[in-house]
Amino acid sequence: MKIKIVISVVLLISLASLVFYLAFMHRSVVADSKIKDSLNPDESSAKQLDVKQTPEKTGESELAVTAELATPRIVLHQPVILNFTINNNSGNALQADLGQDFKENFLFMLKRPNGKTEQLPQLTHDGFSVMGIVRIEPRHRYMQRVLLNEWTGFAETGEYVVEGRLKKPLEWRGSALQSPSEFRITFTIEPEDSTYLRTVAGQIYDRLKRSESYAEIAEAGLELTYFDSADVTPYLKNAVLLKKGIDSLIVQYLRTRGGRQALEVLAFVLDKKPRSTVAVEARNALDWIEHNTRDEDLKRDIQTLLRKQPET
Repeated sequence: MKIKIVISVVLLISLASLVFYLAFMHRSVVADSKIKDSLNPDESSAKQLDVKQTPEKTGESELAVTAELATPRIVLHQPVILNFTINNNSGNALQADLGQDFKENFLFMLKRPNGKTEQLPQLTHDGFSVMGIVRIEPRHRYMQRVLLNEWTGFAETGEYVVEGRLKKPLEWRGSALQSPSEFRITFTIEPEDSTYLRTVAGQIYDRLKRSESYAEIAEAGLELTYFDSADVTPYLKNAVLLKKGIDSLIVQYLRTRGGRQALEVLAFVLDKKPRSTVAVEARNALDWIEHNTRDEDLKRDIQTLLRKQPET
């Protein structure tokens, strides 16, 4: 019985990886299609394409790399998300290489509230990944949400300064362009605000429910797991009940995140879907967290929970 379950899990993970790959490959065929497909009624005015006519010659003034906060404010325990944009106002198609999983070639320098400045590491990993090659058609733009918490944590209130750039330059007809690719953002993380946290998490959860593509579901699901607050736990529990394969994604993300919130949501999965494939994944995730956490209380609580689980 255990062998059959393990084989089923492997097959499902392989299938999910294939779907993820195809979703991101589609994303790189026509960069601006991602914007058109993901427009929400209340966001359309902010995301309209720039269709003004520009000269055929591709110059620096016709290209712009920008970034801005995805939310009007940031409070403690809320993920820091940027809307990263490449505007191509020229008459020529451009290419951008964002690296492994559309993240590797982002380089960030961060100044924290205590004045300490640090170069954040590049995001790379072994195993399955996709290449982030983006084609940007003339007079179109490419936009991507960048979850800064994947690079570093934000555990203090106060002012932060982020300086970012692309490791590789934009290209035109195979030649590198000497175009500006740097951006700078200053923002303040305010004290925790439970009401605001629930509002922002609710917006991401609603986006998760509306999303049709695997890539968009994965993006929203990952963002939801980076709220380090019990106020958001109900949204995570509701997310694993959605019928879009999101349960398996949430389990994978929580395995990486660890912590008390992960324990609560994974225990919820075991309770609501006790004999499912995702329950096996949840048990494996809990086992991994238990073996890797330095929190002895969390370790004991996971051991107690797993001892109560029926044999499969």
